[in-house]
Amino acid sequence: MFLDEIGDTPEAVQAQLLRALEQREIQPVGGKITAVDVRVISATDVQLDAPGNTFRAALRHRLGACEIVVPALREHPEDMGELLLHFLREAASETDRQDMLPGQTTDQLLIAAWANIFFRFARYDWPGNVRQLRNYAQQIILDMQRLPALSDAMLRAMSGTSPDPSAARVDTRLGFGQQTDTASTNDDRHPPQRMRDIPDVRFADAMRDCDYEIQRVAQALGVSRASVYRRIQASASYRLATDMGDVEVRDALSRNNGSVAQAAAELRVSSSSLRSRVNLLDLR
Repeated sequence: MFLDEIGDTPEAVQAQLLRALEQREIQPVGGKITAVDVRVISATDVQLDAPGNTFRAALRHRLGACEIVVPALREHPEDMGELLLHFLREAASETDRQDMLPGQTTDQLLIAAWANIFFRFARYDWPGNVRQLRNYAQQIILDMQRLPALSDAMLRAMSGTSPDPSAARVDTRLGFGQQTDTASTNDDRHPPQRMRDIPDVRFADAMRDCDYEIQRVAQALGVSRASVYRRIQASASYRLATDMGDVEVRDALSRNNGSVAQAAAELRVSSSSLRSRVNLLDLR
């Protein structure tokens, strides 16, 4: 059983979860108490041991039978080039744009442009770690015309301050008993915030400024992507591209002359997710 974003669990649910893990019993709504024997894997972006955190110590220790520390990407920059190339090839394959990548007959101007991308990425500290690197690689492929280039949002993000060497990322595998494995992740350089503490106005600003791209919104707010998805699903103001009907998407494309980017701005959804939806449903 995988418990994602365990650090965001409400205190009342923490007590119930601890009891279930201690007694190895659950009770479905309207059902009988049932014994269970499961392997638990949990993950979180929250610093569970941070001062002021309300995560129950008893639950933390029950889950923390096995913890593994995974270094942040900035701590092994020698892997950045291989990872970037992998994500570029992956994004190019998904969008049928393999011709955008350099090959044996590529002209020197294109080679130089790609070399500049790799150089700039090698000098960046990657506060969002591998997820951020994958997102940037996908964005480059989606935006690329003749030469690869960094978007304005990427340039702004990559012009920030140097990394804090004392804030290493800690990934943990958590569990209970001898049959347990788990994992917990903290992708940000600064201690993550709780989504419930972020006011609606700030969330709305982040959604607009980040073009409704979930990864960028999460990074801007210092929260997990899962918490952004949950807030969208609980809101009457926002939707995901997957929640929209075919007719609505088709009409938005028609009003914007087939431009996915303009349709996404009108619908207030991620351009990349809308593009995937359009390609999947063959709406263009």
